Amino acid sequence: MARFLFWYLVGNKKQEIYNKTFHLILIYKNSQSMNLYTDKFGVSTLLFRELPLEKALEKISYTKLRKVDLSIVLPKFCPHYNPLNTDKENDKKLKDLFEKHGLKLSSLNIVPGYFNKDDPQKVSRFIRRCVGITKLLGGHLITIPSGIKVDSNEWEQNVKMIKKYILEEAKFALDNGIQLSLETPHPGTLTESLKEVKLFYEILNTDFIKCTFDTSHIIKGKNNTLVEGLNVIGINRINHFHLRDAIGEETHFTPGKGHGDFSDFFRRIKNSDYKGDFIFELEFEDYSEKEKFKELDFALKYCFSLYSSDKIPLKMKIQTNQLYQLIFRFKHNPKSEIKRHKNIYLFFKRYKPLIVKAFPERVYIGGWVHRYRFNKDKIVTSKPKSVIIEKNPEKIYKIGIVGCGYAGGMHAFGFQRLNNTEITGVFDIDKGRSEELAKRLNCKSYSSLKDLVKYAQPDIVSVCSKEWAHYEAVMYLLNHGVDVFCEKIMATRYKDALKMVQAAKKNNRVLAINYNYRFMPGVRKIKEVIEQKALGELAFININVHAMSYHHALDLLTFLGGKILIVSGVFNNDNNIRIFGGTDWSLYDEDILYVPSINATVTCEFENSALGIINSSYFYNLHSFVLSIEAVFERGCITLNGINMFDIIGRLTFFSQNKITKVNMNYKKGVYTKGYEYTFYSSIESFMKNYVERKLPETSGEQGLVNMILEKAIYKSAIEKTKIEFLEFANQLFKI
Repeated sequence: MARFLFWYLVGNKKQEIYNKTFHLILIYKNSQSMNLYTDKFGVSTLLFRELPLEKALEKISYTKLRKVDLSIVLPKFCPHYNPLNTDKENDKKLKDLFEKHGLKLSSLNIVPGYFNKDDPQKVSRFIRRCVGITKLLGGHLITIPSGIKVDSNEWEQNVKMIKKYILEEAKFALDNGIQLSLETPHPGTLTESLKEVKLFYEILNTDFIKCTFDTSHIIKGKNNTLVEGLNVIGINRINHFHLRDAIGEETHFTPGKGHGDFSDFFRRIKNSDYKGDFIFELEFEDYSEKEKFKELDFALKYCFSLYSSDKIPLKMKIQTNQLYQLIFRFKHNPKSEIKRHKNIYLFFKRYKPLIVKAFPERVYIGGWVHRYRFNKDKIVTSKPKSVIIEKNPEKIYKIGIVGCGYAGGMHAFGFQRLNNTEITGVFDIDKGRSEELAKRLNCKSYSSLKDLVKYAQPDIVSVCSKEWAHYEAVMYLLNHGVDVFCEKIMATRYKDALKMVQAAKKNNRVLAINYNYRFMPGVRKIKEVIEQKALGELAFININVHAMSYHHALDLLTFLGGKILIVSGVFNNDNNIRIFGGTDWSLYDEDILYVPSINATVTCEFENSALGIINSSYFYNLHSFVLSIEAVFERGCITLNGINMFDIIGRLTFFSQNKITKVNMNYKKGVYTKGYEYTFYSSIESFMKNYVERKLPETSGEQGLVNMILEKAIYKSAIEKTKIEFLEFANQLFKI
């Protein structure tokens, strides 16, 4: 055993030794009691949804549990496996993966779409593909949602409409030895309440369609107890349990740590003929891997104690005490816990400005020091390597910085926060500025771009020099095998931008452009509402913007509205008041405004029939105004105001004809500062996550080129006083 442990550790990288040792100890400890748990309990891959499937299964194999629910919620929430983009060969590899880790599939938990919203044939194809996968992996059931939520006057009609589709899929599954199960109740679906669940199954009028019973959905809002849920649905109809707890409306807590009564629940099940599994469907957004293992271990011991003996140990009684849990939650995430208590929350909200100034913050200025936050625009950076992009990264990516001014500093600290990057060198034509930033980053300053590439050997370089200097630097990097993350605007001349995109393609390199306004919390929330159609179809977007951020507004048009079909514009410009860092506007193409002065108005028609409008002027006061957005939908509208030089959060308000259920409208969750560093850091995080996963960056070189073409189309429209068909105009430019 000692020899095996020695070679197991020595044969791996040094930084993995601790994790490997921890996991070996887990495996040894868990093997002592494994047979006590494997028959009934399992865990969902949702616990490690941020990891690739192979790593998620590896983590699960370190636990006491062998049964697994494979969750598939595409495209982003839990994309562990895509049945429509894989074939039988991939399925065999998936089976080998389960066998490699000694795991057994319990259920496939999928969201294939909704029969009352999406194309029924596509939904059916997804389900039937999953039936084949479940059969191959030795699972016994598939869990799907009932249908998308509708207005009460349309409810019965929708249930009757989807009935035939559900029956067809259930019969197909049974013919293949697989049970189709509906997760009822579930928020945002046709079966949100127990009353709807009861009526739903009465309309289905069949016993061979079963129920997956999620404990947190039953007790959400303290409307029902778990036993009441069992009584209404009937244990004979239930063939699968998802175990979670709830506090108020929140449903992501570990069993025993919320308001659910699991003792009566397990007592009732033990006295029944239930033969299915109990799956821990735990979700934690801000927990470390070690904390997740601890929560799962607690859940397993708590539930197994109640299931086997109706009692829990004294230590666990203390841990499940409400006061103990209140202190634990406050210690883990004080901001979230305060919001759960209305009076305390209102007090902190009212006196927050005084409280914030009373406590110093830890900031980085060449070293970590405590500073009081009296200056609203002060940069607050996170601890180096504090943001996890990859768990146990196999490679540390070398980062170079070109241009050491404001943007260069933002990029440098943005990359420095990540656990899989290292700043290896910086360069600026201003030697003093370059050396100052290098000192703060504890890296080397180089006297030329050539030396930076040759000696620092970066994998990625952030180009943050003046706009007219982007082209030369980017082309040199792409042609020397370096990937590029470039500040907007990508170039001051269209032909240069086109050459940059072509060079990236020719050299098989990554070229991304930093349009960081996309990452303002309010903008991300509006985007989510549009994608989820939470207020119906988009009707129009109206953006008012300071001229200094006009180019960002153009990017937001396509980001929020989609493909542009027709565009028109008018502007009045005066270079004498068009001040932008001493810019020589002769270095720009004449038809690229970038920063209009007196006024500019842009109107466009999107492919989805929505309209987009931009109003811009240099006369706005930057200290009080930078950007506002109004998005109008079929069933409501959203307004984002209050964005200025010091505040990227602003105020997001909305009106809806019905309660918004598809999207949580809390847009401030996870936002740690009002300063623009938040948007830079978030943009860099997004870039690196896609880079590591070999995905296209959110704002690629091609998107940067589209934004420049849009500038030229607007100029042409204003000069010729006509509408421009955007796609035709772009094609003409490419031919030139």
